[in-house]
Amino acid sequence: MRRTKYIGDTYSSESCLDRFEFLYEHYGNFEEYMRCEKRCFLYMLESMMMYSFWEEYCKKYNTQNRKAVIRRISECMDRGEVIDFLVKEDKLPEKVLYCYRNYVAMRIDYRIFVNALESIGGKDAELLRRYIKEEVDLNGIAAERIISYETAKGKIRDLKKLLKEKTLYYMREAS
Repeated sequence: MRRTKYIGDTYSSESCLDRFEFLYEHYGNFEEYMRCEKRCFLYMLESMMMYSFWEEYCKKYNTQNRKAVIRRISECMDRGEVIDFLVKEDKLPEKVLYCYRNYVAMRIDYRIFVNALESIGGKDAELLRRYIKEEVDLNGIAAERIISYETAKGKIRDLKKLLKEKTLYYMREAS
C-alpha cells in the first residue's frame, strides 16, 4: 500500500500493518476520520430507508420519525454497541454494510492503538503521543531532553517499534 493513499474507504480490508501505519500517521485526526465514516454510514442508511424500506423501519422501530431511528442507531454506535438488529437485515446493500464494517474496524483499532500507547507508560508514552500528534518534532524532543537530534530520532524509532508490536499483536487477535 502506498502511504499517500487514503485508506478510509477500504480500511477494513487493509492489512493490520497498513492499518497501524495509517493510524500512526493520522493519529491526530483519526477521531475525525471515524466521525466522518459514521456520518457517511448514517447518511447512506437514511437515504436507503427513505427510498426503499421506510414503512418497514417505522413499523419495526415503532416510530413515525426516520430521524428517531437514525438517532437510535447513532447512539448505539457512539456507545460501541453492535447494531446487529440492523446489520443482519438482508436488505442492506453491500455498500452500506461495508461502510459500517469500516467504522467498526476503525473504532476497534483506535482503542487498541490508544491502549497500546498508554501501556508504554510514563514519559515515553507521553513523548510518543505528542510526537505522533505533531505537537513536537524531533528538534523539539532533542531540545527538551537535551540530547542530539540523532538520539531523539532513535528514541522515536524505538518507541514506534514497541507501539507497533503491541498494537499489531492485539489487532491480529481481534481479527
